Amino acid sequence: MFAPAILTRLVAHYVAAPRPAVSVRLAGLTPREREVLQLIGAGLSNDEIAAALVIAAKTVKTHITHLLAKLAARDRAQLVIAAYDAGLVRPR
Repeated sequence: MFAPAILTRLVAHYVAAPRPAVSVRLAGLTPREREVLQLIGAGLSNDEIAAALVIAAKTVKTHITHLLAKLAARDRAQLVIAAYDAGLVRPR
């Protein structure tokens, strides 16, 4: 887990760095995976995502596992960056 201030600075750093087109990488995601990615990008916990989408926490974990694989992300922080890159989340 990262403190919000550190995560914000980390995201700002990576948003400024050039990366492959995110839209191409997101093309393989299901609509539900996009929803989960958006909520991860917004900083919600697994339990908060489960409540927001009215699904089980275990289902959220499964979606996150799929997102990590499909986006070749190492961790949740990289998923947050992907959500920002894709325009699913905007900096406050």
